[in-house]
Amino acid sequence: MGMSYMVCLTRSSLNQLSDMSENEDVLLEFFVRLPQFKQVTSDKEELISSIVDMAKKNLQMEPQLEDKRQEMLNKYEQLIQMKSAFETKMQRQHELSESCSLSTLQARLKVAAHQAEEESEETAENFLEGGIEIDEFLASFMEKRTLCHSRRAKEEKLQQCINTHGPFPVTSGSLPTNRSEEEEPTRKTLRSEAGKISSMARQMGDSHRRFLQTMMNNSISDEHSVKALYQYCCEVSKTPHVPDKLDEFIDAINSKLQSMFMQIRKGMSEVDGLQYYVLVNMTETEITRMSSDYADNELELFRKLVDLTVCSENGKASSTDILNITDTMTTKKLKKSETEHLLSRLVQDQWLCEERGEYSLSTRCIIEMEPYIRTMYQDHLKVCHICHSLAFQCQICENPTCGIRIHNPCVARYFKGRTEPRCPSCDDFWPHEIPEVK
Repeated sequence: MGMSYMVCLTRSSLNQLSDMSENEDVLLEFFVRLPQFKQVTSDKEELISSIVDMAKKNLQMEPQLEDKRQEMLNKYEQLIQMKSAFETKMQRQHELSESCSLSTLQARLKVAAHQAEEESEETAENFLEGGIEIDEFLASFMEKRTLCHSRRAKEEKLQQCINTHGPFPVTSGSLPTNRSEEEEPTRKTLRSEAGKISSMARQMGDSHRRFLQTMMNNSISDEHSVKALYQYCCEVSKTPHVPDKLDEFIDAINSKLQSMFMQIRKGMSEVDGLQYYVLVNMTETEITRMSSDYADNELELFRKLVDLTVCSENGKASSTDILNITDTMTTKKLKKSETEHLLSRLVQDQWLCEERGEYSLSTRCIIEMEPYIRTMYQDHLKVCHICHSLAFQCQICENPTCGIRIHNPCVARYFKGRTEPRCPSCDDFWPHEIPEVK
């Protein structure tokens, strides 16, 4: 444009240039005649026309635009509603996840197992009071005990899962959803065993039934009391009493109790050397059975106490050591007063013995928990060289290559009448004091 403008100016005469300089109208007319100016004017008119056409089209699209705007508002409203519904469902999903978590299921199983155990105890009490016959008792008691054991086993399995994977929700189908499904693995066994039990019960004499009733009512009985009970049951039932047939009499009862996973078990007291009898439920470990009477943290402390006594040299744990291990508990820690109260309960319930601030496993505890101890503490087992039973409080041969252990009562009987006691294993002199035979 600059070149064309200059060309036009160079072609103009001096007069023309003077006129343009002195007269603005002449100069304006000169610019208007320029082709570039005409092109700008034409472009301007086309642009104005294009804008007018676009404006008309936009005005024609206004209804459609309004419809789209309204549709967008409706979609936004739906989004708000869907967000609210989503948040509600997420809250519900969280609640369901919590209700189906491993820890929640474990708590429910614990409550259900406790309920089944209470029902079995009520059945036992009803039987002891003479409210039901032996046939009905055996069938009902076994069913409830088996159900209790099944739930306890599942609870322990869940605890293992929680320890391994944490309390995450479990997948569907991994656990029974109702009682019928829960009982399915043992239902057929229960039916067949119930028939066997009824038949066995009819074969059991009145003397056996009376004896069993009394043993169920007592947690532990010494041999003298059991012999007296045996004689009493025979006399009342008018059956022959043979004093030296007590073991056979109890074996007959145990043969009937075998299908119920129960047994009258005999063991020696490490304190006085006397024989004691205990009615044992073999379907569960004793610590598991205690779960209905003790809280989880109390059971954990009892397990740790068993660890202390089994692994100690003298089979005892001091109150100070017991208080110290409360700091290592993974469940809720017990206060000093709570620990002392728990120890008092364990002594009262005949699980522990206490002497001068030291605690040891009671005779009842050793008899009932012997299979558990032999399984869990294989590397720490101490067995009496004479009677081959578990040995906690005993004398030890001081020969480092021997080191056998003998219960104090077994020591008294073995060395009775011997002027120079010698180790029955290595023949070294036995330096310990020989207790008197009781």
